Formats: sequence, structure tokens, C-alpha cells
Amino acid sequence: LGAAELGAAGIGIAATYSIAKLFGDPLTKTSTSLVAGAEGDALLSSVIAALALALFLGLVQTAVFTAFAPKIVAGFGASAGSPLAAPAAAYLRLRSIGAPAVTL
Repeated sequence: LGAAELGAAGIGIAATYSIAKLFGDPLTKTSTSLVAGAEGDALLSSVIAALALALFLGLVQTAVFTAFAPKIVAGFGASAGSPLAAPAAAYLRLRSIGAPAVTL
């Protein structure tokens, strides 16, 4: 890997972490309170609801990363003319495939 690819990976990692944190913190707080207050049969349905919400948000992350990769990369400092822009967007799109699993 060259300098541009390594720099692009840094941008992609920063973008992925930032957006995952944006989705992850509210998800953690919501699912924790949802599951912690449940008992008996309500516990199972609360866990299922929390997992479904996590899966949904993971799919939303995948869609956002895929659709807006160039704009996200530009927001992190690699403009369209930069040699980092294309590899960073490619990294972001590729890494977005795992977003649903990571969110779960």
C-alpha cells in the first residue's frame, strides 16, 4: 500500500467510527433501558425489539455509507480532487457491508 491508500484508510476509519458512534450511543441507551425494565415474557419481546432496532440502524448505516461516501469523505477533508478521495470512498463503501453485524 502506498501513502495515498494508507491516508485514505485513515479517513475511512475516522468516518466510520464517527458515524457509528452517532448511531451507536442512542441505540445503546435505548436498548439498555428497553431490556433492563422488562421481566418474564416481556423480556423476550424487548430483546427481539432491541435486536431488530440494531439491525435496522446497521442497514441504515450501510445505505448512508454507500450512497454518500464521496460527501462523507469530503467532510473529513479529502476533496474530490484529492488523491485520497477515491480510495477513501471505496474503503468506506466496502467497510459499510459489515455495519449491520457491527451494530448488532
